[in-house]
Amino acid sequence: MIRNKKRILCIVPTYYPASKFGGPIQALRSLNYFLTKNNFEIEVVTTNAGLEDRSEYKLNKNIKKLDGIKTIYFSRIKLFDFFNSSGWHFSIPLFIYVLQNAKNFDVIYCRSIWNFPTIAAYIASKIYNKKLIIAATGKLTPWVWSQMTIKKNIYWRFIARRIVQHSSIHYVSKEEEELCHKFHQFKNTPMIIKTGTDKIISTNREINDDYKFNENDNEVNKLLFMGRIHHMKGIDTLIDVYKDLIKNGKTVCLIIAGPKDGDYFEKINLILKENNLDYLNLSPKEFHKKSIKNKIVFTGLVEGNDKNWLYENADIYCHFSRNEGFSNSIIEAMAFKKPIIISEGCYFNDAKNSDFGDVYSQKDDATKKLMQLIDNNVLREQMGANAQKYILEHHDWEKISKKAAIEINKFINS
Repeated sequence: MIRNKKRILCIVPTYYPASKFGGPIQALRSLNYFLTKNNFEIEVVTTNAGLEDRSEYKLNKNIKKLDGIKTIYFSRIKLFDFFNSSGWHFSIPLFIYVLQNAKNFDVIYCRSIWNFPTIAAYIASKIYNKKLIIAATGKLTPWVWSQMTIKKNIYWRFIARRIVQHSSIHYVSKEEEELCHKFHQFKNTPMIIKTGTDKIISTNREINDDYKFNENDNEVNKLLFMGRIHHMKGIDTLIDVYKDLIKNGKTVCLIIAGPKDGDYFEKINLILKENNLDYLNLSPKEFHKKSIKNKIVFTGLVEGNDKNWLYENADIYCHFSRNEGFSNSIIEAMAFKKPIIISEGCYFNDAKNSDFGDVYSQKDDATKKLMQLIDNNVLREQMGANAQKYILEHHDWEKISKKAAIEINKFINS
């Protein structure tokens, strides 16, 4: 006898293909897909945020079949966007749809805290007595609270806290759970579901063989960061470390691959000018045109094979975030056999003093660790091989989704 599938209503402010909002969108897309292979039926309800320039998404309601999953994009209005710097994503048609259809699902899943779609999910959860899961993804850490504006604090006290306490909180690591649950003194049940990467599959690591570096750059050590150019990502610290490497006579290039987010790039531009640091704006296909020796390169948003090409041709992956839920780009780089040097704010304790990378607490530590890897090709290659081995064992979506299915079923039946 075939068991009926449990139904998940996934309500999120943004969804694929709105890549400008970063790795969490792809992580959720992958999680949804692999859950459907574990006896779940999923429907995604989202807004057209980040997709407004595409005619097909300008409709009030646009239904797609994405990865075999019904995905509905609703139009939004920006009237209340002052609630959140990245947009509040207020949508009347989304709200009406959720209220009309949530009763047909076993559980509601949200991957946001500070947006209107989560309020819609909470109201539907209360009306129909449906279980609610809220993904924390770095939004509940003490660092976030240290940066909290008065406006956001008020929003938390009167709206968001009630929603979070009503739900089961999805954390992406044990470290995140221990850090956040204790800090907020939550009494509700946490749920740990890791993030995986499809880059463990060789066909997902294909690159564009036509791309090349300038003929003068064969001996340049290439450091890569992949992500939004935002204060939280610690780009200023990364540039500071790069500057120290140059002072120590290292031949390096720092490649920063990601879109500008807000006005933070103005601060970065000022740092570059004050320190007389050379930089270029180049897409991967343009790298052959100019030498990148002892320069910082901004590529803008990269996707697909362009992104893979950067991972494949980097020597070391660096991620110096002040705060992360869990960075997709770190584990993607590891899948490409790259050693990693990351900050404590990445909350990836397994990397500390590991055989595939390290976690720094002070800037000078990061500089020393990078110099050691730059000077030792054999060590770098060995750590890269260990990095891929670790990812295959711990961040395979097939394995993660099986454990996630058990956790979600347990929560539904509790």
